[in-house]
Amino acid sequence: MAVIKTFFEKQPKYLTTYKSGGQESQIDFVLGRRAHLKEIRNCKIFPGEAVTPQHRLLTVDWDRKRTMRVRQQMIPKIRWWKLKDPEYRDRFIKKALVELGTWDYEDVDEWWERNSSILLRVGREIFGMSTGKGSRDKES
Repeated sequence: MAVIKTFFEKQPKYLTTYKSGGQESQIDFVLGRRAHLKEIRNCKIFPGEAVTPQHRLLTVDWDRKRTMRVRQQMIPKIRWWKLKDPEYRDRFIKKALVELGTWDYEDVDEWWERNSSILLRVGREIFGMSTGKGSRDKES
């Protein structure tokens, strides 16, 4: 965070935000993120304008740049959470065991590729795919 008012050099009459009984002070400040400092053109007081008889109006000229939010690409996923349901679990186990068969490979990598592709295919057939939208993470 940065105190924006301190980044601009002004004459004393343009710095005073509160004037009472011959005393002047600079009591109003604007805080902003350092990343946005390049968007701020000016920070000033209007000497003739008063919010109350003793208080001056503080303004900031800010050229806010619009930023486009990048949309996350939606990725459909297999609904593996349906394995909790006994009906889906039994269907998946029966179909997977039938398709997997027995160990008839010498190379473990080949066996892994074949079995993982079978399990993914059976999972897609039985559980289906999500839309990919899901719930968005919300910052608090």
